[in-house]
Order: sequence, then structure tokens, then C-alpha cells
Amino acid sequence: GLKGYGKRYAAGFADTTIGSFMTTGIFPSLLHEDPRYFRKIDGGFWLRSGWAMKRIFVTRTDTNHSQFNYSEFGGNGVAAAISLAYHSQEERNISNFGDNYATQIAIDVIANQLKEFWPDIRHKIFKK
Repeated sequence: GLKGYGKRYAAGFADTTIGSFMTTGIFPSLLHEDPRYFRKIDGGFWLRSGWAMKRIFVTRTDTNHSQFNYSEFGGNGVAAAISLAYHSQEERNISNFGDNYATQIAIDVIANQLKEFWPDIRHKIFKK
């Protein structure tokens, strides 16, 4: 019913919010990483799409060096672990932890693709 839907919606919203907070706020601050996404702009679709995907694994540090994106994977891991505290008893298991962890990373993959291509799509649609 509506009550169950509300609980699921709230849990999903919390999962996404905590994941974003960890991967773009807490972990980058602690690890001196730059969580911002910088578009490639030039090149074809596959080159730019590959660039967006690579940014999940590689990030810049505060000193402008490239390194493994510890914030992405560590932050989403901590967020998935925190989610075990407020999901129902039946959902507190390693399988749901893994699903939540993978979902958070997939959301970030999609977000990077949108950040890369949305300005071009918007320009074509709205002619701005």
C-alpha cells in the first residue's frame, strides 16, 4: 500500500542522498580528491562516453594529479553499509548491501554520461 511505498521511497532517497554526500563531500575532503566532473567536449560519442566512464575510476587530486577514485568506491561502500541500519530486517544482508553498492555506482555512471552529453542535447533540442 501507500505506507509501504512511502517507506521504500524514503529508503531509496536516503540511499542516494547518503551516497552522494559521501562521494562528493566527506571522502573527497578526507582524501584530497576533486569530485567535480570536467567534460571532454571534443571527440566523438564513443571517445566522450569512454571519458565519462573512466572518470568513475580515475579522479584528480587537489594537486591536479590523476589517481584511482577512492571516494567513489569507498564512499558508496560506506553509504551501502549505513543503509543496512534503516532498511527492514529482511533486507539487512550481504546481497542487498551489494545491490545497493552497485546501484549507487551505476547512478554515478549515468550521471557522468548526462553531464558529458546533456549540454549538447539541450542545445540541439532548444537551439540555445
